[in-house]
Amino acid sequence: MCAKPKRRFFGVSMSHSKSSNKGWNIVLAKEVEKQFKKLPADRQQMMVRHLKLMQIDPFQGDVKALSGEEWKGRYRKRVGRYRIIFCPLFARL
Repeated sequence: MCAKPKRRFFGVSMSHSKSSNKGWNIVLAKEVEKQFKKLPADRQQMMVRHLKLMQIDPFQGDVKALSGEEWKGRYRKRVGRYRIIFCPLFARL
């Protein structure tokens, strides 16, 4: 029997256009939306606050590139006991 994980993960896809000053677009996977709805209200507010900050600069705060072939191009941002896993997609001009 596996131990229950102590941390929760959120998968986020982000896209950015260099010609746009609006910042980054954030897209949550359907599974992430389900996980998000199960969080207590205070944790939901905390995650929304951090996701809004990530729209400006996703690399601010405690962000690290993930290692391993399956995680190539993905990063994690630590938000309390939670981790936001994201994949920045840069638009090609």
